Amino acid sequence: MRDVAVVRRGPTLRNGIADLDGQGEVVGGVVIEREGANALKTIEAVKARITQLQRSLPKGVAIVPTYDRSQLILEAV
Repeated sequence: MRDVAVVRRGPTLRNGIADLDGQGEVVGGVVIEREGANALKTIEAVKARITQLQRSLPKGVAIVPTYDRSQLILEAV
């Protein structure tokens, strides 16, 4: 091998990387509603809490909802 190439160890491969719309690495989370809870009220409460949390996040950090089923629920009822 040394006649045709340089062999060396590379960096450790990373596992579990998530990317959002090609903008870079992200952390994901899922909100799970309690059994019997009102879905729309739960969604609205989560949105309100996200609004509060956004104010305290460092510059460049944001909570970005990627799936909101409230419109689907409203159209179904």
